[in-house]
Amino acid sequence: MPYNTMFTKEKKDIRLPKIKFWCENYPGTRCPTFMEPFILLCLYQKPLCGYEIIHILKDCGINYKVEEYGFFYKTLNIMKEKGFILPACSLDNKTENVCKIMYFISDKGESKLKEWVFSLNVMKNDLDTFLNYYDDFYKK
Repeated sequence: MPYNTMFTKEKKDIRLPKIKFWCENYPGTRCPTFMEPFILLCLYQKPLCGYEIIHILKDCGINYKVEEYGFFYKTLNIMKEKGFILPACSLDNKTENVCKIMYFISDKGESKLKEWVFSLNVMKNDLDTFLNYYDDFYKK
């Protein structure tokens, strides 16, 4: 899809949920970050540059320290290599010599987002089942 038509692609205004940064208390060996589905959801709404995505993630409660921005950009590059997102250069209006990389979701990325939504719903149901079972057992 050409770059200019991506900006006119109409999408429903998605309100991203506020989430608690729970990874600090995660009891497992490796905490899932869910960065990929959040990035896909951000880009499903409209094309954004990396800096804008970081600010949206912060608004959702996902705060990264400056030293963790490398992980964010590495994730973007991996998503680009997998074909989930497409980069395009846009000249910055303030300084016409500066190219700002805008990312937008590809058809493959939209399919991946749907997979994430399905998987997260299954995970949510499993978590609800576990917590209900625990509550029932604990109350006895």
